[in-house]
Amino acid sequence: MYPRVFVDSHCHLNLNALADRASIIEEANRAGVFLLNTISTKRSEWKELHSVALANDCVFYTVGVHPLNVDDSDITTCSFEEYVSHHKMIGIGEIGLDFHLPNVNKVRQIEAFEYQLEVSTMRNLPVVIHQRDAHDEMLRTLQKFKGRVRGVIHCFTGTYDMAVSYIDLGFYISFSGIITFNGADIIRECASKIPMDKVLIETDSPYLAPVPYRGKTNFPRNVVEIAKKIAILRGVTIEEIGKITTDNFFALFDRNDMRNKFFREI
Repeated sequence: MYPRVFVDSHCHLNLNALADRASIIEEANRAGVFLLNTISTKRSEWKELHSVALANDCVFYTVGVHPLNVDDSDITTCSFEEYVSHHKMIGIGEIGLDFHLPNVNKVRQIEAFEYQLEVSTMRNLPVVIHQRDAHDEMLRTLQKFKGRVRGVIHCFTGTYDMAVSYIDLGFYISFSGIITFNGADIIRECASKIPMDKVLIETDSPYLAPVPYRGKTNFPRNVVEIAKKIAILRGVTIEEIGKITTDNFFALFDRNDMRNKFFREI
């Protein structure tokens, strides 16, 4: 067990694989993970995530529509205002661009992405960004919002140079269990070199379980394994990685003096 110093900055507590939610959250807390940020991917999830966060002091949430879900609804009619006024809703996401699958509607994705970036600027909320096989277009889009939007590139799988390009635009880089996989040397190189004040850790639970749990359901408690790997790469203790990444989390997700409010409540 570790001190309560870790944050899972990106998980999906509403999914069926995590149905035993109370036990999963308790296990995370026992492992030293004292805060979980549960992320939406579609409009239909927002109400449930809101309820999960209200029922658990250590859970916060975001609202947004994933690029592969933008055809399911008109983003411009999504009732963001219903949620953004609540203190436990701390960001817009996950949003972004995903050109991996054939025949995706790239124009529609870009339009939805830019609209949600505008929502974030109007409400001064950070964004949680999904990017897959769309790096160049992602940079072009974010460049339009330079200085107005801040956020995190979640589940980063790119090169050091790609990470630097996002950091230069004001973004944090979040590492998942992929950093522990065989063949992930490029990601490990990135994690060992980028400024530590720009690093976050996440599980993307229930997906992407790290070694030694690869191939199994991933749980928020496993964010400790990502911290272990980064600690080895950086030559520091796991507790230091926990503290630094937690400080970074609160620096980004800083709504309504969130750090102090959260610690008062628990």
